[in-house]
Amino acid sequence: MANTKIPSELIDGTLGVAGISSSADATAITIDSSERVSIGHTTANADFQVSNAGAEQIEFFAGNASNVNSIQHYNRSASSYIENRSIANNHTWYNGGTLVAQIHTDGKFGVGATTPNALLTVNGGNNDFEPSSSGTGLFHVRGGASSLYTAYIGVSDNGVQFGHTGNNRYLRFDTNETERMRILSDGKVGISSTAPTRALEINDTANVDGEQLVLKGDATYGGTMLFKRGDSYTWRAGVGGGSSTNSTILQSFFGIEYGNTLAFTIAHSTGRVGIGEDDPSNQLHVVAGGTHLYPYRSANGQGYYYHGHGNSSYHHNVQSGASTGFYFGSAAYANGGFHTYSDERLKENITNIDGALDKVALMNGVSFTWIDTELRGNGKQFGVIAQDMLEVDSELPDLVEDAEASQEDIDNEEINTQYYSMDYSRLTPFFIEAIKELKTKLEAAEARITELEG
Repeated sequence: MANTKIPSELIDGTLGVAGISSSADATAITIDSSERVSIGHTTANADFQVSNAGAEQIEFFAGNASNVNSIQHYNRSASSYIENRSIANNHTWYNGGTLVAQIHTDGKFGVGATTPNALLTVNGGNNDFEPSSSGTGLFHVRGGASSLYTAYIGVSDNGVQFGHTGNNRYLRFDTNETERMRILSDGKVGISSTAPTRALEINDTANVDGEQLVLKGDATYGGTMLFKRGDSYTWRAGVGGGSSTNSTILQSFFGIEYGNTLAFTIAHSTGRVGIGEDDPSNQLHVVAGGTHLYPYRSANGQGYYYHGHGNSSYHHNVQSGASTGFYFGSAAYANGGFHTYSDERLKENITNIDGALDKVALMNGVSFTWIDTELRGNGKQFGVIAQDMLEVDSELPDLVEDAEASQEDIDNEEINTQYYSMDYSRLTPFFIEAIKELKTKLEAAEARITELEG
């Protein structure tokens, strides 16, 4: 049958229906031959259609295999629509023919997912998980100006917060309305720190007397920390409780490993420290590994000092070229004496000392006491005067820096910190040759006396 139009004047207050009005020449309600009803439109495109130019429409679909028990909201100016469908007893929302969300009969809710497998399933359909000014992303809650994009999981501030302020994106974890941990956009992690400057920064200022980092392990491996650089180098530290091996933190002490090799330990029961030794037998037990001959090295701006075994025969003390030698602030004793190499095979330019008796006559054996007894020692001393020895041979005394002088005084040109020193063992050759000269003189005198008495 032909379309039946209901003039607007019939419903413009004449029938007493309140709230329905239109212009005098507009079609208010249309019923076509298929019994589709249109309000505000001459041609119905659905069983029931409400049309208002420039605004939203409401459309119902029924008895259609693809649109069963549906409601469609249409925006003519935007040429888009949103459908609310009931398919197989599941409640589903579509936007322009694209699935938006669905509630299944079992109560599971899916966003962008036709088959949610959890109470809440979110499927963005792409890899764009990051909130932006255009509102993209899987889960996006917008906050105020200071937190452009934020989302909470939990109650109030007790939970996990996702945030984005300009380019400062972060992941934040709160408990008891207090921020506890934050992960910045560049991957840095802060515990009790909102602006970490390292890969992991712990700033437990509220618990000064407590533990900042607690690790607990089993009886074998204890609590350990493992750091890895590339695939070759590892650094491990912790407190162990099991048997001693090269790849675990050992027994009941704190230990540090590097590249699966034990580097440092502190024994729990004795407090002994081991460097390169997992079971230190002394308060400080140092074991050099590999090609390191000297396990102990002391160095500063003035030079260095080595201490240890250079070979199986000797214990070595080696100083850098910047040092004159070794200084002892008190008397040095040795059961075996002090030895100097004297092998002829090590020497050249060998000459006998001539006039040794006359040179010994220039020497003065003296007794004395030190002016500064605190630095040099107390009591009566015996020796020679170095300035006298210059007359014997200018190379007998050595002019050296005072071992007790500070570097500040040494560097001060107005202070003279150089003094003559003597190696008394160097006088022995003079005495030997002087005695031989005396012997010659004595033998000649004895021969003369014998001749005269003859």
